[in-house]
Amino acid sequence: NISNARFQGIELGVRHEPLVGFGFNLSGALQRGYYYNMPKNFYCSVPVPGCDNPSSPNYNPTNLNIVSGLNTNGIPVGYYNVSFNGNMRIPYSQGNAEISYRFPNTAFVAFGMTYYGNNNSLNEPPFGIGFATIRYPITHTVDLQISGDNIFNAWPGYLPIEGGGVAIPFAIGPPGATTGNVLGPATWRFILSTRMP
Repeated sequence: NISNARFQGIELGVRHEPLVGFGFNLSGALQRGYYYNMPKNFYCSVPVPGCDNPSSPNYNPTNLNIVSGLNTNGIPVGYYNVSFNGNMRIPYSQGNAEISYRFPNTAFVAFGMTYYGNNNSLNEPPFGIGFATIRYPITHTVDLQISGDNIFNAWPGYLPIEGGGVAIPFAIGPPGATTGNVLGPATWRFILSTRMP
């Protein structure tokens, strides 16, 4: 079992949301979540003397995706049908940026991007997801809103691709393949809402 793990990071955010005029929302995070001080026989199938020495007759390594000092990185494809051993993914960086404008008549426009850095849950290289919203009052009690998500089609597939994600390192041997997950294509929503007078 793993006895030494460290999870640390820093998160910053600033926002300005006036009743009328330009606003913004900026936030970001840097994170580390990793194991350290692994015992010498941690990668042994059977922890007996010499199990970690390639020249020993007792050498019996187990190739795990748990690497000392490296952010935890999830499960590779076909990993003995397990979902518990190191399956937590800690991304190194994340962020969000949005600009907006509120009009005196309560109309609202916003555009932004959410960033996912290395080691993200989709098993993809760093990427951003664009979003936008326009809301306009048709009457004093009825608003029409159009909202778009993933408007630039980041990873727009319909089905995950087994073995198509960013490979993850192993303690011994070559890296392991991962499933390349998808977000689906750009999605637009049209919402008509009303308020009680």
